[in-house]
Amino acid sequence: MDYIVIFVFPLILTLAVELPIYFAFKRDSMRYFLTIYLMNVILNLVMNYLLLYVFTSSYVVSLIVMEALIFIIEGTIVASFKSVHLKGYLASALANGASLGIGLLANYLVGGSYDAHLWLLVVLLAIFLVEVALFATRIIKPSLFSALSKRG
Repeated sequence: MDYIVIFVFPLILTLAVELPIYFAFKRDSMRYFLTIYLMNVILNLVMNYLLLYVFTSSYVVSLIVMEALIFIIEGTIVASFKSVHLKGYLASALANGASLGIGLLANYLVGGSYDAHLWLLVVLLAIFLVEVALFATRIIKPSLFSALSKRG
């Protein structure tokens, strides 16, 4: 199996689905955005590596256990932000439930088709880049944009 389907597709899907959900709970902090981004990158890559190369005997049971652990880890990290508090666990449940459901549905619909995964990856990457651009305009103060445009 190709690394794009094993690691890149699930990562981009996770970022494209989960970042907007987490962003809905706190919109004005670059530190929060970067924490959510790095948290998802690290946990997604580790989980997929463990599922595919370590816990190979029972994929479904391993997936359920890993998703439960990620829910707790992500919820705890998000809850550490003062304005989010315990809503971090709600955000984690919504984000992880959505990305898991969409990921399972996508894999079911495209099956083992490498080309279909690549096309879906292109679409997800485009969505992700638009989201990041929108988040950046929301997080970075408008005065910074006007200062940069005056320099040019």
